[in-house]
Amino acid sequence: MKMDEFNRIKLKSLYNTRDLGGMPAENGTVIKEGLLYRSGRLHKLPKSTAKTLSDLGIKTIIDFRTDVERNEKPDTVIKGVNYINCPLVCTATPGITYQEKIRHTFKEEGKILYETYGTADNYMIQMYRNMVTDLESVKALKKFFNIILTVDGGVLFHCSSGKDRVGVCSAILEHLLGVNEELILKDYAVSAVFWRRKYFWYKVGIALAPATLKFKKIILCIMKTKKLYIEKTMEYLEETYGGIKEYCKKVLSLTDDDLNALKTRFLEKRAH
Repeated sequence: MKMDEFNRIKLKSLYNTRDLGGMPAENGTVIKEGLLYRSGRLHKLPKSTAKTLSDLGIKTIIDFRTDVERNEKPDTVIKGVNYINCPLVCTATPGITYQEKIRHTFKEEGKILYETYGTADNYMIQMYRNMVTDLESVKALKKFFNIILTVDGGVLFHCSSGKDRVGVCSAILEHLLGVNEELILKDYAVSAVFWRRKYFWYKVGIALAPATLKFKKIILCIMKTKKLYIEKTMEYLEETYGGIKEYCKKVLSLTDDDLNALKTRFLEKRAH
């Protein structure tokens, strides 16, 4: 995976933040720079990082985390930025997400992972499917597209690590803008590269934690980034709705005018 294929924003305490700008799209266009940013959570950011995000012209931050996640690790407040909550399901069992504490959520999920799904991969594939089918998630996705179609300035959308919920939303958005599937999958998978050092230390911490092996397995499972998960999601949308575009029209209620407006707002001719 070549990191220089993607417009990564190197920031202190943020490892997986990048501008979608510059990605080649349809008919000789590219995504405009400075308008669409994806990231992990923005908790306790250093002043230098907060200033850089402000200087980038980001005016809206969309948070895909649940109320529980936001309360445990709230975003750093950046002056002049509008924060919008847009929670997406992040478990294979809808409803369990809304536990009193995230640790309790993982504990409950750990009890059913192997009994219900057999393997960690099956669990994650179902979790990703829930992100596009769960009723609350569908509401959140509708809200997401409404926001990016109507607000001015740069938009940053994030979850906890910037790979799962953000990965699904980025894949859908990039597809609608005409980015080819190979590049969409690369953009998803490169999160594993950007997070490798952080992931290493997380694994060390988990190994030393006073927790059951089952609990540790669920945590490590959720932290992985495999192209298989997003590939299976795209296959599901193809088989069920006829593709991502048709899913967006049938389920997210996006019109042809909306799809054209996305291209008008976020695409420009590639410079020669």
